[in-house]
This record gives sequence, C-alpha cells and structure tokens, in this order.
Amino acid sequence: MQQPSTVPTEHDISYFTTAVSPTAPDTIRLHGELDFASVPALSAVLDDALSRDDAVVRIDVGGLTFCDSSGAHALAGFRRVLHTRGRRLQVEAADARLRRVFRLTRTAELLEAG
Repeated sequence: MQQPSTVPTEHDISYFTTAVSPTAPDTIRLHGELDFASVPALSAVLDDALSRDDAVVRIDVGGLTFCDSSGAHALAGFRRVLHTRGRRLQVEAADARLRRVFRLTRTAELLEAG
C-alpha cells in the first residue's frame, strides 16, 4: 500500500490506514476498509484528535472503500464525545455508498454540520 508523502503518523491494520497531514492537523483522512477489525486503529487516531484543541475535527472519508456498522458507530460515538466537549465533527467526502451505510445504521447525523 502506498503511503502519502505528507503523512507524519500512520496506523495500518489490514486494509485500513489513517493519515494526518502536518499542513492540516485538524483533518484525518481515512483510507481502505473501516470495519470491526480496524476500529481500534481509528480509535487511537481519534484519541490523538481529542488531545488537541481544534474546535472542529474533520474526517475525510473519501478514501474509504468499505465501512460497516462498527465503523459508522465508532464515528458517531466520537461525534458525541466531541459534542460533550463543545467541539464539532465534520465528515467530508462521503459518497452515496457511505451515506447509505450511515442511513442504514442510523448514524446519518454524521453528515450534518455540527
């Protein structure tokens, strides 16, 4: 799997990677398959995001090739945690397939601003 050149840290579990660019540290880019097996890797990156003071945490899901209910619920849980801290989650680049997963798992609030 090719690594983007702007990635200072990367967590790799099977077919899932996350990347945080030094030029946009408030944006987490997800690539590959977000499922039950890769949620722990996502959680580690989300924990890092919680330790920063960004008012808005952006997650770019445009690179996901698959997302199951575990992945959708992990993102929804992160959104709830951010809200309790007065912060926001912004999910970006969700295609029709991923929007359908969010609808079916009742996590469509991930697509709402805020």
